[in-house]
Amino acid sequence: VAGDFKCAEEWMDKGSRDNDNMYGTIINTCITANHYEKAEEVFEKMRSCIPGLRARHYAIFISGLGKRGDACKAERWMEKSIDELKHLPSSELEINFGLILKYCSPDRLEFWLDRVRSVNLTPNLIMYSTVMERNKDFSRVWEIFKQIKQDHRRFVRNKIDVYTWLLKAIVTLSNDSRDLFTSCLKEMERLGMNPRGHTATRELIKEHRRLLELKESNKEETGEAGDKLEN
Repeated sequence: VAGDFKCAEEWMDKGSRDNDNMYGTIINTCITANHYEKAEEVFEKMRSCIPGLRARHYAIFISGLGKRGDACKAERWMEKSIDELKHLPSSELEINFGLILKYCSPDRLEFWLDRVRSVNLTPNLIMYSTVMERNKDFSRVWEIFKQIKQDHRRFVRNKIDVYTWLLKAIVTLSNDSRDLFTSCLKEMERLGMNPRGHTATRELIKEHRRLLELKESNKEETGEAGDKLEN
């Protein structure tokens, strides 16, 4: 880290004060080495040298801290970006919201999804996919799926991906998955999609079939064991 600071000072002396890539590299190095205070110091230097910081500059902290598992600090930087970038269009913050949804604690997913809406943004499909992927409550996944359909009624290009996210949740989270899975496939076909022609969906169909067969096999074994006990 000391070497990076020395290098940074040399670059700035040579007129590289406006090189935000250089600052970003040093901040990441500091965070990786667990020198959070030095990372903040570099950020303040960057702020003084580069007029009009953008969301991507705050994203360096959100991503770096998130990757290190420091969700609390990452959330503080997310709030900092919201507060200090109020003068910019809300859409500027989309990438930062996507990052915090990826790295926050699972029990904070709903909070941050609501926070997206609080700045007059509609969660995009990447944000929704992250929340569906990380959510362990199928009832919430189902509600999120319905919200996607409401918010993105014209998601023609991505719609098979959205239904695939739901199929994955059905396979991994739902205890009573047969009817739900079948209904979802039928709706996809009704909307003109070809589930079996889509690689990820085709693999989920195979996995769902395998799990159902395993479940039936376990039932049979349990029944046979019960018969033996009775006899």
